[in-house]
Amino acid sequence: MSTNIIIESNVNNLDNKEVKIKRTRNRLTKKQQFVKEREQIILQLNNILGINEKSNTFYLYDVINSQQIKDRLKELSEEVKKYFKCGSWHYFIASNNNEDVQDMALIRCIYKDEGYVLTTKVKNIIRNNNKVRTVQYYLMKDIN
Repeated sequence: MSTNIIIESNVNNLDNKEVKIKRTRNRLTKKQQFVKEREQIILQLNNILGINEKSNTFYLYDVINSQQIKDRLKELSEEVKKYFKCGSWHYFIASNNNEDVQDMALIRCIYKDEGYVLTTKVKNIIRNNNKVRTVQYYLMKDIN
């Protein structure tokens, strides 16, 4: 494996040439390497949460109380490990330590890593003829 070396010299101090050697990265990051796969995971996650072109919101109550969403997120987490650098994500650290994992942590990390911004608003919604106070998440793509 060869490394690219960039040599910088300090122009102000020509007598004592200070040479700094910077090594550049030859290997592609997972973000550069798996662009299509990561887009597919985002589409799957949007499908799980019910996000589409008309509605870019979902409720925390639905994520917490739906066993179907929890199961599908657990299946998706295996693919996430392949295509995302997720060693420092709380979701995987907690699951490796056999602790209680919050599915919202996985959702936040995936969207954040792909450049999405999640904003929140507290809402009262009706589920099963009961008024429930929950958090509504708005999903926006960061254009910067």
